[in-house]
Amino acid sequence: MPAPLPKKIKLDKKIMECIFMGYALDSSAYRFLVHKSEISDIHVNIIIESRDVVFFEDVLSYKRK
Repeated sequence: MPAPLPKKIKLDKKIMECIFMGYALDSSAYRFLVHKSEISDIHVNIIIESRDVVFFEDVLSYKRK
């Protein structure tokens, strides 16, 4: 019998770069467009909603160079 696959743990990396799109209509969450993600479950160019966020207003990664 093969060993079970390891489950994700709470301390896994959960940081991704997103662009703020606005506020969710049906909850108190924010809406974001995913710009860069190293998380296998979350893909680029999808819209996600989250209340647990940290805004880095001095970093403009989407700004054209």
